[in-house]
Amino acid sequence: MDTRSGCWAPADSRSVAKIGGAPPPSPHAQHWRSRGGDGPRDAEEHSFSDLFLKFLLVRSMRTQADLVDQLFNSSEKRLARILLLLAEFGKPGEPESLIPEITQETLAEMIGTTRSRVSFFMNRFRKLGFIEYNGRIRVHKSLLNIVLHD
Repeated sequence: MDTRSGCWAPADSRSVAKIGGAPPPSPHAQHWRSRGGDGPRDAEEHSFSDLFLKFLLVRSMRTQADLVDQLFNSSEKRLARILLLLAEFGKPGEPESLIPEITQETLAEMIGTTRSRVSFFMNRFRKLGFIEYNGRIRVHKSLLNIVLHD
């Protein structure tokens, strides 16, 4: 313990841990322990923390999938994947085939390519019947063939 301030110094914490002891808990930790952990507010906090952790896990998995997609797939497959994700294919229930309004520039930024490449692939998808594109994009299930075919 630091004799000047009366606080645990880092060297003291290490030496106490070496001999099997532990520094005293902070007043903040003692406050939370004394609360008990019962009551409606704790249940709300617990459900919120579960929801938040679930969100973080889903977000982390999506980021990993995006990285793998960027590293190993062509820009054509990345565009098909983004269109399918925007149309919510693969989620329970009926997918939304009409995706929200989005520009080719935004799609290009999402997949890491140029707007002209997006335009080229969008025209190809339209000619092959994978999408309908007249202002808003309507995605057909057949677009899955681009992503799944290797």
